Amino acid sequence: MAVLLSLTVLGSASSAYALTCPAPPADSPVAAPTLDTIPPGALTIITYTTARAEVTANGRMAVVEMNDNEQRVWFGPDADPGTGRVYYNRRYRADAMSPWYWRYNKSIEIMSLGATSAGPNSVLYSATPKYQDTDQNLYKYVMYLVSQPKSCDVVVAGILYAAYSNDGVCWTGLRQARRIGGPSFPCSEGYEVVPIETIAAIDGGSTIYFLHMEGDLGPLTQRSEMDRSAASISTATMQRPSRLTYLYEGLEVTPAGIVSPGSPAESTNTYAAYKYLMNLDMAYDPPTGNLYIARAYPFPFDRDAGNWNVPCRWQAEQISIWDPVRSVSSQVEGCKPAPFTLPNRVQIYKLHIGSLANIGYAYSTPWTLVADLGGDVGYTSSAVGACANNPYAPRTDARQQDAGRDYAYVNFVRDPAGNLKLHNGVPSILAGDSFMKSKGRGECYITGLERETLVTFPR
Repeated sequence: MAVLLSLTVLGSASSAYALTCPAPPADSPVAAPTLDTIPPGALTIITYTTARAEVTANGRMAVVEMNDNEQRVWFGPDADPGTGRVYYNRRYRADAMSPWYWRYNKSIEIMSLGATSAGPNSVLYSATPKYQDTDQNLYKYVMYLVSQPKSCDVVVAGILYAAYSNDGVCWTGLRQARRIGGPSFPCSEGYEVVPIETIAAIDGGSTIYFLHMEGDLGPLTQRSEMDRSAASISTATMQRPSRLTYLYEGLEVTPAGIVSPGSPAESTNTYAAYKYLMNLDMAYDPPTGNLYIARAYPFPFDRDAGNWNVPCRWQAEQISIWDPVRSVSSQVEGCKPAPFTLPNRVQIYKLHIGSLANIGYAYSTPWTLVADLGGDVGYTSSAVGACANNPYAPRTDARQQDAGRDYAYVNFVRDPAGNLKLHNGVPSILAGDSFMKSKGRGECYITGLERETLVTFPR
């Protein structure tokens, strides 16, 4: 694992915001035939068999196509408990006729945050330094991360931070993002906190646009709240990229058009999935003027938490074992009972806005479903039979496609500004398994095989 070093950032930068750089490892190129062959990091986690596996890109991450011959990825492995690490790698080729390679055969650790969970959600890049930190230094890169202090477990899903860089490898310390009038939490230091579950950012030229999912877990666990999107849009300037302002204070992105499948025996909305934009991502497509968003959801879902109706107890019950290497207890089995059931499907939506200046349309205009991807069946459910018979819920909406895996995260392949990147006219995503690979069918296990999968979708 790379040793982390601190270097001073320019003469005016305070020591608290020094750059942290990994000791430069020697290049160790490995073949990279596809973008989803991301090399693992060196840290190991324990699996349900007690074997050890290297951490992988398997959840929310940032993937940026710098140009036709270079792609960069930053990821925080989804694990139980979280690793608090951020990893980096670079995929490149000499020209369009040459093979692709990863620069490092092991993705290098570039941050160690010491949080329960942490990871990059969006990275923006400008060839000319323009992202200004609180010390008035200008940078080419800004990274938006969600970090959850251990003291805030089960209180808030995460808190928003920003970091800055000029090469994508050496980064400043984290700056807590702020919002005027934002809340504070007893479990977290600081004020004007931005509590979020996930966030996505787009550089509109003079304005940065954000879509973020609410992070205060209190209201999100209530059945009465589950037909909300629980997502809002904010903006920031290049001079203050970590100071967010709500586009419309007190309002949320519309849930209209969000498909919320239930079980075949559904007579009420008891077993309909929530409409939250969980594990969200966002990208803009300038040629069409379409805004794309993505979310993850568990199928089916039990809004009456704690009944063990979905998943049935045998599938939901959690089993943990001690990891002697990391000195932590790790939940290696169990899909979790509601309301914390692991997502096993992802959806992609689009909305025609014409230009980013019209992103406010997302507050009132219904979304159009583009894709709904996951396994061939859902969780076990008492709604389709006795739990003792271990019945899996069949897909209930013809738009639910069998993708062969139970995805829990969506990451758009984007350009440096956060716009949708096309290959042969087709957009793509990296779909993450989360820290447990199989969810809809069989036991939920940490196997060490969790990963990202490259998937195309209709434009």
